[in-house]
Parts: sequence; C-alpha cells; structure tokens
Amino acid sequence: MSTRPRLAALLAMLAPLLAAPAAPAATGRLSPNNEWLEPLGRQAKEGPKGYLLEIHGGGWLLVGSNAVRIARRWTRPYRAAGWRVYNIDYRPGALSYWDSLRALDHLRRRAAGKPICIAGQSAGGHLALLLAAARRWVRCVVTEGAPTNLVSMADQAAYSPRGGRQLHGPQFIIRSYAIPSFGADRLWRWSPIRVAHRIRAQVLMATSDRDPFVSVSQQEEMRRRLGRRRVRTMVLPGTHTTDNFTHAPVSPRSLRAYHAAVRRLLGAVAG
Repeated sequence: MSTRPRLAALLAMLAPLLAAPAAPAATGRLSPNNEWLEPLGRQAKEGPKGYLLEIHGGGWLLVGSNAVRIARRWTRPYRAAGWRVYNIDYRPGALSYWDSLRALDHLRRRAAGKPICIAGQSAGGHLALLLAAARRWVRCVVTEGAPTNLVSMADQAAYSPRGGRQLHGPQFIIRSYAIPSFGADRLWRWSPIRVAHRIRAQVLMATSDRDPFVSVSQQEEMRRRLGRRRVRTMVLPGTHTTDNFTHAPVSPRSLRAYHAAVRRLLGAVAG
C-alpha cells in the first residue's frame, strides 16, 4: 500500500475525532428576529457597562419570534445591571450553533471594547458554553438548566412531580431534541464538557432542584471539568407558586440569591 492511500485512510479514521463544532469564522445573514435591548434605569443614559448575548431555549428546535419574545423576560437582570443585550434567534438543529456564533461575532463588532458575556436557558445555555469555548475573549457565561454532556444525560435521573427521581424527562430531551438536532453518533462532539478546557470565561450555572428535564448532575459534571476557580454552580430550591425559572419554578428567596450572584459576576467582569 503506497504512502498516499495510507495517509488518506488514516485521515478518514481521524476525521470524526478532529471535527469540532467551533470554526474560526462565522459568515452569513443574521436572524430577522434578533433584537437589541437597552439597559434599564439611569444606565440607559450613561451607556452600557458591557454587552450580553441572550440565547433562548427550546431544545434547539423550537425557534422563532415567539421564542425571542419569551426570552426577553430573562434579560431584565442583565439590563438592570447596566448591560446592553442582544436577544437572538437561530435556525433549528445544529445550525443553532452557527447562527449563535455569527451573532456573537456581530455583537463583538458593536461592543467597542466593552466586556462581553453570554446567557442562555436550557438549550441556550448549552450553546452559550460551546460559544465560550470557541471565542476565548468571552468574559462570562450564565446558564439555567443547561445540558453539558449529551452522552451521559439520558442515564441521569431528574426530578419527578410524582416524587423521587425519573429518567423519562432526560431521555425525552435526548431522543426528541438532541438526536434530531445533532445526530445520535455526534452527541459527544456537541457536548460542552468535551471542550470545557477551552473556556476562559467565568461561568455561573444554576438549576432548579425540581428540573424534570436536566439532571443536577449535568452542571456538576461541568463544575468538575472547569474547576472551582472558573465556575460557580447553584441548585435553587423549587416551588409550585409561579413560573419564574427555566424548566421549573424556584422559591423567591433563591431567585433573589441567584440574581445577586449574577450582579456580582457582571460587576466583577465590568470592573
């Protein structure tokens, strides 16, 4: 066997291992549903302290203007802290990553040297972590109920409203959303934990202890991989009173503690 065919065969074998979601450039059109949201209060006159990319959830498949409208409510803590928010939409499936990356690069061109952070809920948090691995100039990431390891997720029990823990919710997300989005044979490739070593941003991850879809173990896996100096995780006590958090409501007291942690992180980043 000559050298050239042997090299081609070797490259074919290595291709799945070398492939990665991140690319050096993202080009194309931005979603028409994207919107800029200005800081709230007096900061609106003083100018933004930083810029934040908001990525909505929806299992990578539920997209559109309504998803952007729903995500708008989650941006208030960032806007109240004086940050300008780019609330974005994306095409379904794996294109969600490329569209989000394109939007992040667009935001950077508008940021004029100000610090840049990313926030995302559920699938949006998953994308936020991937983007931080691809763009090391991202200063911080905030996630709520984010999947981090699409391979282990289906075997991890989440909260059951009937009591105890259950596998149905996580398995449903993987089977009905992750696999159609990325492919059954590419779940590891699209898992943020695989590229955690590339993340330089400070990370705040939060989840409700009543999350029926994503196990608390997902953010704990990411915490161990990132190390305590770069990540803080919060498990917020759940409640039945109101829909105020991703996947499951949390107690007002724990929500205030979470928002206080967000303000501290943004304050540290903005200096």
